[in-house]
Amino acid sequence: SALLRDSLPPHPSRFTQPPTLDPPTPDTLVRLTTPYCARVVKGDGIVSLRFSTSNSRVYREIGEQQLDYDESFEEALSLLINSYPKWTPVQSLPNMDPEDGLGLVEELTEAQILESKEK
Repeated sequence: SALLRDSLPPHPSRFTQPPTLDPPTPDTLVRLTTPYCARVVKGDGIVSLRFSTSNSRVYREIGEQQLDYDESFEEALSLLINSYPKWTPVQSLPNMDPEDGLGLVEELTEAQILESKEK
C-alpha cells in the first residue's frame, strides 16, 4: 500500500476534463484507467480497494486512498483489476446483482479508477 501512496498520479493528459459518464447500464464496458492504479486488500470481513488516481505530484501531500466494500465484492474488484486492458461489461461482474454492479462502476468512475464506454 505504501507503493500506491507514493506513486505519481496518472499523466495529466488522461484527465484534462473530469470524466463524464452517463449513468452506466448493464451493457456499459469498463476497465482500469491505468494498469497499476489500484490493488485489492482483504481483511476482517471487508475488501479494501487502494488506489493512486488522486495522488498529488507533491510527495505524500495526500494520505492513503481507499474504498472499503463488503467481501462479496472481492471477485468483481479482482476481475476489474486483472482484466486490464480488456473492457468488461458491467453485467459480467461476478457475484453482483445489477444495482450493486452499477453502483460500484459509478463510484469507481467518479474516483477515476475506471473508464467506460458504451458497447
